[in-house]
Amino acid sequence: MKTDKLSAYLEEKAKAYAEKANAADFYAFEDKAYKYCKITLDKIRLEFVYSLKGSASYPISTLTCRVYLDTADSPYFYEIPELIDYLDIYDYHCYCFPYIKNKKRLDACFDYITDFIEYRIEEICSLRIDREEIKARKLREIKRILGYDSKAAPKDKPGKDAFYGSIFKHYSDSLIPRYTTNKAYFDFVNRDYQSSLNRYKKISAKTGYERKLVAFIKEQNAPYQAVTPECASIIEVRQYKNPSLRTFIILIASCAAFSYVLLLLIQLLINQYYLKTARFVDISNPFLSALCGIIPGIAIAIAFRKRIEPLMLKNKKQALEFYDLLNISDTSHNTMYFAAVVTLLFLFLFTGMSRPNILITDKKVTVNKSSSMFGHYVDYDLNDFVNVVYVYGYYDDDRNFIKHPFYAFLTAEQDYFTTRDLKLTDEQIKELIAQVVPMLDGYSLREIGTLEDL
Repeated sequence: MKTDKLSAYLEEKAKAYAEKANAADFYAFEDKAYKYCKITLDKIRLEFVYSLKGSASYPISTLTCRVYLDTADSPYFYEIPELIDYLDIYDYHCYCFPYIKNKKRLDACFDYITDFIEYRIEEICSLRIDREEIKARKLREIKRILGYDSKAAPKDKPGKDAFYGSIFKHYSDSLIPRYTTNKAYFDFVNRDYQSSLNRYKKISAKTGYERKLVAFIKEQNAPYQAVTPECASIIEVRQYKNPSLRTFIILIASCAAFSYVLLLLIQLLINQYYLKTARFVDISNPFLSALCGIIPGIAIAIAFRKRIEPLMLKNKKQALEFYDLLNISDTSHNTMYFAAVVTLLFLFLFTGMSRPNILITDKKVTVNKSSSMFGHYVDYDLNDFVNVVYVYGYYDDDRNFIKHPFYAFLTAEQDYFTTRDLKLTDEQIKELIAQVVPMLDGYSLREIGTLEDL
């Protein structure tokens, strides 16, 4: 599902929650990148942040919650992992939810966050007493991890709040990837604890929460469900963000095979039609003409890969939702045009290959008088033929005689067509002659050296 629809749904969800909680105020607004839903409770404020687009800070369709330790218009907020660190509680569940794919998952993630807030509300409110110390503690951590020049802070309170509020937001942008896309954190959520520890060892400046998380992982003797299945987009999305080469190869092969079989069936139907309606026909080889479907099949598979690929995966519904969310299914106009041009070109080629080189009905003969599949097709009235001639060969461009026997069918207007380029079997030639001879009066087969002897 697209993020604009999920954004509108989040506002409805947050507003309903605010009414249920008897919130003093509810306010929602949106910019180009995020949707914000602010809920003012009795002692604290909540700010749900939802990313409309993917960025280095927030993966697309990520839901987080900022907690303000007062109800006034203060710029100082804390992410839930920070509160867990300050409260020193035993909770290492995921509270930053990326790649939310549909309303049902948004419901689950939103409820998971609010359940934490409601369950820990008294402990969170207790931090209000020391909120200045909590703010100073966070600033020390920001300085340790990111660094900033505190001397640049203005002296007046409004200026100081604006300065440090900006630093808080910048730090928040650096925290979200640590608890969503960071490989060390993902390995923890995915229960690959040794890999997670190895990756965390390489992170020199860890947050307070990360330090406690590392200690927690080291003590793990049993799997820990950091994220529930209802909220597990952080795990599920991996297979859709980077589809395997094997899947792509199967897609290419499947599309090529499908288009080949489709043209094969069409050619068989064309051949069947000709065989039923004609007295004589040199039908096309269906397996040969169907080869025209392979290249278009490959072109379509490449151009529309992200639209077709989800249909080949095990969980098609989930795959379609993630592909839609990640805009993977979007196809560029250039690739669409390329696939269309290639398809039309080979369909045109198939049209030429699907036609018989010679066709005799009750009244006329249609024959390709050129060696090209798109050659010069000429119609003759069956009653116009006056003779059939056996020709021993022809002269090449250097006037060398080439012995290559074929038959020429002559009309009263001294026009003719030959079997030289028709590639008919002996049995087919006999049948062809048998269709024309009954129309001739006093037929006797002539034999000549070349067509020049006519």
